[in-house]
Amino acid sequence: MYPTGCIYNHYCWEKGNNCCYFNSDDRNKASVQRGQMCVAERDENGDDVKAHGDPHVQNLLGEKFDILALGEMNLLNVENKGTSFLKVNGTIARVGGQCEQTFISELKFSGSWVQKSVRVKAGLKGLEICESLTCIDASFYPGSEQIKVISGKLSMQVDEVPISVEQASHWGWNYLNMGIKNLHSLKARNFDILGLLGTDSHENASRPPLGCSNVDLMSSHSTPFVSTVTVV
Repeated sequence: MYPTGCIYNHYCWEKGNNCCYFNSDDRNKASVQRGQMCVAERDENGDDVKAHGDPHVQNLLGEKFDILALGEMNLLNVENKGTSFLKVNGTIARVGGQCEQTFISELKFSGSWVQKSVRVKAGLKGLEICESLTCIDASFYPGSEQIKVISGKLSMQVDEVPISVEQASHWGWNYLNMGIKNLHSLKARNFDILGLLGTDSHENASRPPLGCSNVDLMSSHSTPFVSTVTVV
């Protein structure tokens, strides 16, 4: 049962003592004000949290940034002469209020190299895979020539590009992490690598909401974007 004044299980509820409430047995200290998200030394499982201020997205150019805008945006588009061979769109959601942290809630894969367009969502109990309008728990997904699910982690092979997607949790909010490899080899084959993970500008995507500056977000959170996206 939540203590009196608890806003949510991962929010600060006792302003005077800077106390953060995670579950019925665990109260951790953090220097935050009531109503802000807790930045504690331990996560909800009691493990050390190694999150820090480094941005969580790295593109093909080696640039690091955080995605602070909301909605669906193009993360990757491998194309040549106007034909899209691999396209990855991500839906960015927010934890709670306007100036709270952002994360990837859904990924959509399409393009001529993708045998069947598929969406991957962060579900209540684990990854969910959607084809057309039907979504199923990833543990029940039969797999295909391109997609395998092992121990809750999705692996996808598109041409010579391996893609991995896994679900993680941040104080009760489920989100997606993604890794993509071998994009440099596609560039060497004269494909255009576009999108936020390619050569497109990330200026708009990394711009904080109106009324929230990077300074404000970083003072409240060890990282404003909790998902991790890497390109190697």
